[in-house]
Amino acid sequence: MDGAILDTDPSRTDPQAANHRAKMKAAEKPAGEWNLYQITVDGGWVLLKVNGEVVNEGTGADEVAGKIALQSEGAPIEFRNIRLTPIQR
Repeated sequence: MDGAILDTDPSRTDPQAANHRAKMKAAEKPAGEWNLYQITVDGGWVLLKVNGEVVNEGTGADEVAGKIALQSEGAPIEFRNIRLTPIQR
């Protein structure tokens, strides 16, 4: 998003769109059902789980202050029960 950097396995990078990463696996429920997304960010490390399955991971993310953005790619989407939990060290 907006030129954000994330280092991932090169085999999952789209050569036509350098910021697009193919997910490791599909874990979404059928249309009309709720999905549980767990996004962990720790320093420059980012991990995305969908319904308990790891679907994407990367390192080298920039740590910058700002907003948290949730988006949909070309379809309506609804969000509920959003929680932010600090990482315990």
